[in-house]
Amino acid sequence: MDKALGELDVGGVRLPMAQDLDVGLQGDVDSEDPLALFLADDQKSVPFSIRLGEDWRFGGQVSVNMEWKDEYDLDTSEDGDRLEPELRAKVDALWLIDDVGSYALFEVAGGRTDTFREESDKEDTHDESLEVTRAYTSLDVGGGFRLLAGRQDFDEEREWLYDEILDGARIAWRKGSVELETAAAVGREVLAEDNDTEDTGLFTLIARTQAGEDWLLTAYGLKRTDDRTEDAGVEFEPLLYGVRSYSRPRFGLGHWVELGGATGEALGKDVNGWAADVGGLYTFESDLRPAIGFGIAHGSGRADTDADTGYRQSGLQDNNARLGGVTSVRYYGELLDPELTNLTVLTAVLAVRPIPNGSVSLLLHDYRQDVASVGDLDNRTNDLRTVTDGTSRNLGNEVDIVFGYRLQRRLTLELVGGWFSPGSAFAEQDDAHKIEFTGRFSF
Repeated sequence: MDKALGELDVGGVRLPMAQDLDVGLQGDVDSEDPLALFLADDQKSVPFSIRLGEDWRFGGQVSVNMEWKDEYDLDTSEDGDRLEPELRAKVDALWLIDDVGSYALFEVAGGRTDTFREESDKEDTHDESLEVTRAYTSLDVGGGFRLLAGRQDFDEEREWLYDEILDGARIAWRKGSVELETAAAVGREVLAEDNDTEDTGLFTLIARTQAGEDWLLTAYGLKRTDDRTEDAGVEFEPLLYGVRSYSRPRFGLGHWVELGGATGEALGKDVNGWAADVGGLYTFESDLRPAIGFGIAHGSGRADTDADTGYRQSGLQDNNARLGGVTSVRYYGELLDPELTNLTVLTAVLAVRPIPNGSVSLLLHDYRQDVASVGDLDNRTNDLRTVTDGTSRNLGNEVDIVFGYRLQRRLTLELVGGWFSPGSAFAEQDDAHKIEFTGRFSF
């Protein structure tokens, strides 16, 4: 166990983990196993601090979130501000089945979210939930093969393909530095609250290899289905494929390269597009651990009159990763939070750690459509409550500031401020703002 690096060495494989984690896994667990990604995620992970015998570990988390959204319709003449407080709690149980790395993970979560609307014609609402959020087993079946079945995280290091909990099965094979995985999944329906994944299907084929100590190469194919759109006479069935090179060393130069294509059908049109996301982040080995980075992402688009549409992400993506801070950020923008479709995003980031366990990150974004389009950026593809008018490609700019603090990965505090200044692609020209506070205590 290397607490300085926050990793657990499991059968020669470094498994990302939360600090002070007391979980002894044995055997050949790869770095993309759902438990590895769960433990490495600052939003999801718990330290499993309660031990019952040699085989059971328990933990949980209590979290509070407060989000204020100002002028998301870009029009100050219309009331539209919203305040959304949320309180959630979860309990986790981890069963270490044997001494070769097999385990089972169970999680129950619940909470309440309120939405207070400024509009006089819209009522305030609240939503309460209690559901089984994770329930799966991961079995080492020999010969380098691992079987995973149940309600599990479909996640990856940049959350560019997906970050969603689905009911499914995976078969993974690993030999040396090479990993192969195929999976099939459906949305959560049993013992789950109403959610956007209920009629979803997902099929994946992924190959990975460790090109260096902190360097991962990936090739993938992903098929997504969504039966909800059939009632409207259209389908959402994109087929995504691509390659990735990703490196995130503790110090020095890291990089990411995403090259992908998309075919299939999306909302009544054939999909025919490509995407690229290229960038680097340099972290200096000094007291403040300053990190500076730059990235450019592009998803191709088509004209409104074209019979095809351009690149689409899966709809299950989160576009969320670490960029030099102690907590993760939405790397295409905290406020706009767009899908990479008919879009070019330029991003610059500067992060420093002025106090132990704390960081401040500044992100600057510039947005342009690939092809000027009417309504191409709407509620399906970003968080604004308005659409483009097709007269210009200039979508605007965003400035984000993220303050993060993590105390032994048990207490996480995060304060996010976002400011979006619309470009000439929007008829409304007022700025939008966002302030979000999140606190989590894990045990």
